Amino acid sequence: MGGALSFKAAALCPEISAAAPFYGIPRDDKDELTRIQTPVQAHFAEKDDIVGVSSPADYGPLSERLAAAKVPYEVFIYPAGHGFTNPNNPTYSAECTALAFERLYEFMKKHLG
Repeated sequence: MGGALSFKAAALCPEISAAAPFYGIPRDDKDELTRIQTPVQAHFAEKDDIVGVSSPADYGPLSERLAAAKVPYEVFIYPAGHGFTNPNNPTYSAECTALAFERLYEFMKKHLG
């Protein structure tokens, strides 16, 4: 849900300077995401099986739509399952989390100063 909310906020709130959704895409009007103006860094898991929200079948087409709309974005895919940054989740990956957070911190430092 957090990733989907991050995407929605980036699309609907021009005051946001950067967004970093983790494994989640809004289920409703995904085309509104092509209106995003702010930089986005998205993080997904290649073994994510939540179809309709964050599976490879979802984030592949999303990337194509964002690129076609010239949304400033980058997507990182990790060899893990949904929720890989949650240490209480069976799919938790300390290695993937460390890499994702390193990328996130650099992205935010660049865009938020």
